[in-house]
Amino acid sequence: MICLCLAVAFGVGVSGCGKNSGPSAESLEQSQADEAGFEKALTKDADKAAGETVMEIAGQPVAKAEYQMTIKNYDAGIKGQYTTEEANQKDFWTVDSGEGRPLDQLMEQVREDLVYKKVVAKLAKEAGISQETDFMSILEQAKTGNTNKESGEAAGKTAGALNLQRLEDYYAYAFTAAESQLTEYLKKQYQVTEAELKEIYQENSEQYTSEISVRVLAAETEDPELASQIAEELLKETFGQAAEDLPEKSAGQTAEELSGETSGQTAEELSGETSGQTVEELSGETSGQTAEDLSEESAGSESGRGEESLQERFSGKFPDAAFYEIEMSSLNMEEGKTGAYMQRWLTASSMQEGQVCEPFQIGERWMVMCCLQREEQAVKPFEEVKGSLENEVRSRMAREEIEKNVQEAEVKWKKDVLEQAALEALQD
Repeated sequence: MICLCLAVAFGVGVSGCGKNSGPSAESLEQSQADEAGFEKALTKDADKAAGETVMEIAGQPVAKAEYQMTIKNYDAGIKGQYTTEEANQKDFWTVDSGEGRPLDQLMEQVREDLVYKKVVAKLAKEAGISQETDFMSILEQAKTGNTNKESGEAAGKTAGALNLQRLEDYYAYAFTAAESQLTEYLKKQYQVTEAELKEIYQENSEQYTSEISVRVLAAETEDPELASQIAEELLKETFGQAAEDLPEKSAGQTAEELSGETSGQTAEELSGETSGQTVEELSGETSGQTAEDLSEESAGSESGRGEESLQERFSGKFPDAAFYEIEMSSLNMEEGKTGAYMQRWLTASSMQEGQVCEPFQIGERWMVMCCLQREEQAVKPFEEVKGSLENEVRSRMAREEIEKNVQEAEVKWKKDVLEQAALEALQD
């Protein structure tokens, strides 16, 4: 009965309880079924074994199969803390190596995981969230979802969690969804005044201060000659001079040289990892928008001013290129952006207002930038960060509420029952 329970929980074939006696035709058949999806039929006895309660956390039951499934999710991590020779010992789990038994370490991790999940389930239920988190209900949903998956796809239909194939996926989905909905619910319960937000903003002003902040007009094209023409015209527009008349600092430096001054690296070295990407793809990584999207957006922001913007003039003059304004700061770069985005930032951060860089290549496209504005030690205004700051505060308060309930959760269990269930799960 125990082995059948585990077969139900993990979707694996079993040929007997205890030591592995070699793969039987039945176990191989079951394994193939597992690869195709989840077991389509369960007996009443198997259901009963899987649903046996072995723990109770915050009033929420923990089914035996649920506990054993969680054990299997953590066992590899515990083994990874030991040498291969130690982990392969027959009595590895039950031998105390001086720092406690590996089994006890495993069971503690599983307990922490389940306490968090069950507290989330309890709070979600109290909040009126309908997301199902009961293990046996999820088990039934997994069976039904797998059985109906093929027919549902044929009809062009998906039904939330029912497009997942394995019990583990359904289980993880259920608690992730419950936690997300609970967090949003809790966030709405807290009131944060503007005075409180301003106090937090002032106390953490360094988080909103960038050493360098620049706003540039960028142009992109696949034609290097067109890029050079745009650079020449931008220089005339901003300085009223030809490129050869400009100081070497303004027009005589390439993007690579400017980047080198900042980091000691060439643009090619910085963008090597992304040289196979187009600028549209790289723009998508940072903002989810292509150069054309940015061009339309920034052109729209200039409309209604009663005077044609620099972007509008150049868009009309060079229709085969994409023009857009973009703001960059050292705060953005702290998010771990690399590759061609870094190349663009290094070039832009080296420029002064009115300066135009020489065309430089990213992937298959060429870019030219004109610095429209530069600030140092720039602090983002409170109004610009107010929304995100309020969301951060509410999210933190929601997490603290969940953690408070986790710490206070009542856990009912018997060590010998849990230990036996854990060892059964670890036998395969």
